[in-house]
Amino acid sequence: MCRLLEFYNSYSVPALFEQKNYNGVCGGMNMDYMTLKEASEKWGVTPRRVNYYCAAGRIPGAIKMATIWLIPKDAEKPVDMRTKQGKER
Repeated sequence: MCRLLEFYNSYSVPALFEQKNYNGVCGGMNMDYMTLKEASEKWGVTPRRVNYYCAAGRIPGAIKMATIWLIPKDAEKPVDMRTKQGKER
């Protein structure tokens, strides 16, 4: 697991919000992150739906910092299993 606790102890959550800098959360990995709202706008779904995807583990690389989900910017929208396309896969 990445050094999430080390990061969490070195930064306060409000400072993370103010800076909007979600880069480099996982140790030495250079990853860019987006919030639920940014992902929902990108994928054309509600923030609540993106929250369900994260909670169910359907977005690889998504991590939760306190009450905020951080989603990799290069993550693709999971297939909606409620639709016909999702059931065919």
